[in-house]
Amino acid sequence: MQKKLLLPLALLTVLLLSMTTHVAARDDVIVDSGNYNESITWTLDDEGTLTISGEGALNADSPWSSNRDIIHLVIESGITEIVNSQFDNCQNLESVQLPESLVEIGDYAFGNCYSLASLVIPDEV
Repeated sequence: MQKKLLLPLALLTVLLLSMTTHVAARDDVIVDSGNYNESITWTLDDEGTLTISGEGALNADSPWSSNRDIIHLVIESGITEIVNSQFDNCQNLESVQLPESLVEIGDYAFGNCYSLASLVIPDEV
C-alpha cells in the first residue's frame, strides 16, 4: 500500500516545488518611471523599490519626492550627489543602497525616514 502512495506523493512534491520556484522568480512590475535631468532615469516597482541610475546630481525638484510608497532605494553608480531633503518624510523607507560614486549628501536628505534602520555611507562622502 505504501508503494502506491509513493508515486502520487512524488508528483505532488514536484508540482509544489515548480509552483514555488515560479512565484519566487516573478519580475517586479514597474508602476512609475521617467527621465530626470536629461541624464538620470528612475523606476518604481510594485514592491516599493525606487531605482535611480545615470550620471550627475539629484536636484531638489525630483519627480519622486512626493511619493511616499518608497520602501527600498537603490541609487546606482554614476550618481554623485543627493541634495537637501531629497527623501525627507519617506516614512516607509526601510533600506538604502548608495553607490561609491556618491560624494555628497545634503542636510536632511533622509530626514523623518522613521523606518530606515541603517544607512551605509560611501567613504568618499
